[in-house]
Amino acid sequence: MNFERLFAKLSANPAKVRLRPLTKLMELAGFRAEFGRGDMAIFTHPDSVVLPMVRKPSRFGYVEQAYVLQCLNAAQDMKLREERTDA
Repeated sequence: MNFERLFAKLSANPAKVRLRPLTKLMELAGFRAEFGRGDMAIFTHPDSVVLPMVRKPSRFGYVEQAYVLQCLNAAQDMKLREERTDA
C-alpha cells in the first residue's frame, strides 16, 4: 500500500487505528520505529526535529487518537518536505 492510500485510510478514522498500520505509515514517510522496554514507541527521522511518540496499546487495542494525529501530522510534514526538495 502506498503512502497516500494508507494516510487517507488512517486519517478517515483516527480513533480506530492499530499500531501496525501506523508504524507502516511512519516507515513510508521515512521514520524508524524504536520500541523500548516501557509502553512507548518513538519514531525517529534524521531530518525531523519532532519525534512523535505512541503509547503501545493492549494486544488488540487501538492507539490513542491524540498519538495518531501527532503521527499523521509528522508524516505529512516529512512527505511535503520530500516533495519540495525533489522539485
